[in-house]
Amino acid sequence: MAALAVLALVALAPVALTSPIPLDNSVSFPVTAVEDGHDLHWAQAEAARARRRYDTERPLMRRSHRQRGHGIGARQHVRKPKGVAALKSWGDSYSVRAEIGTPPQILDLYVDTGSTDLWVIGSCDDADECGTTPTFNASASSTYTPTDQLFAMNYIDGGRSRGVWGGDVVRIGGQAVHTFFGISKHTTNWGTAQSGLLGLAARAGSSKRVEPWWEGAARAWDDAQFGLHLGRPGVEGSVTFGGVDEAAYTGGLTYYSHMASEGWEAGWNVATGGVALHGRRLSSAVRMAVLDCGSTGIVGPKHDVDAFYAALRTDVVDLGDGSYAFECSRPLGINASFAFGAYGGTRMVDLPEQHYYMRDADLAIVRGTGDEFANTGGYESMRGRQGTWCFGALGSWESTTEAADAWILGDSFLKNVYSAYRVTPRAVGLAPLKDIGGGQGWEGVPSAGDGGFSR
Repeated sequence: MAALAVLALVALAPVALTSPIPLDNSVSFPVTAVEDGHDLHWAQAEAARARRRYDTERPLMRRSHRQRGHGIGARQHVRKPKGVAALKSWGDSYSVRAEIGTPPQILDLYVDTGSTDLWVIGSCDDADECGTTPTFNASASSTYTPTDQLFAMNYIDGGRSRGVWGGDVVRIGGQAVHTFFGISKHTTNWGTAQSGLLGLAARAGSSKRVEPWWEGAARAWDDAQFGLHLGRPGVEGSVTFGGVDEAAYTGGLTYYSHMASEGWEAGWNVATGGVALHGRRLSSAVRMAVLDCGSTGIVGPKHDVDAFYAALRTDVVDLGDGSYAFECSRPLGINASFAFGAYGGTRMVDLPEQHYYMRDADLAIVRGTGDEFANTGGYESMRGRQGTWCFGALGSWESTTEAADAWILGDSFLKNVYSAYRVTPRAVGLAPLKDIGGGQGWEGVPSAGDGGFSR
């Protein structure tokens, strides 16, 4: 899924507003998790992608993030959604089915809370890259609205998309909105079966300041929020627009106010006390956390990440590129969590600090022998090391920019919680899942063998 990482977006004038077509006000629908083949090369690319995604100038997440305040959290009752659709899940990248145009053309789109724009593939230059990927045919839709605005996306892995902006009716889970989106006419280095991307961040992150699809839909919602349950093999998940799936989580959702910070306005950002082991925080600092289901792993401040690995009761190797490996031949009982609350400076105010725990297996991206790390990943410091080693899901920033003070919480964390994204007042709600899924120990962590994949 490396192709999803946007290096830079050029902010231009708005194209037009979206217009909602009121249907069912609260609908849940399937989000399919996509497994592209997980090996050590993939793990390296995902770790680098998450770091670079935010450590670069772009409208959604620029490097400057001077804090304006940590916000106050509050508990709030949420309405029951009208329906929940099954989610089939088997990997770490998530997509949802959309119907675009009239008559509807069915396309699967990646779901991404870390970016704003919706875009689809209109045509493909290279059959080896996207020749079997379903594409959007604008000329076949009677409701399509053309524009003369150019669309462009660049990606960390060297791929790119070039095309135009256009408008049409986009239906997702019973919600229909006439919205403007990018249509790629020249797509390179894509290499997946997904036909584009659905951004779920706020309008401030749009490359042309276009109102995103979900904000257009929100004008018809009785309950102005959407809920996200990332599934995993054996556990169904869903995305709910206009409500949440109360059957997916236990207890109540606790809402944490949006953490306003210059250059980070579009993201779903809240204050965090950082990573903890057995309920004890490893740092007294309060930092910003960005909830991003478009990133696989977790990236955090180097001091905090170093403290996490130093506290593990096992051997750890700093791989030198912001990544870490730890010996995982046996279950470790790590019991890691992230702390959230309403902070005034570094102290709690109004709302008790809460910890949201992760399965140990979600702290690893892939696992293998030391020689596999050396041969497949180029980590010579791992050669000859005995036992089984895990490529850690927690990585640190390589740079010293201001972004290096923030946490980016990707799927490794998010698939352990139910998350709700409230429009007004802007906030993120979190709750433990009823069924976190998965087995014990390191069960489910893919093999880091030479291009292989096993569970």
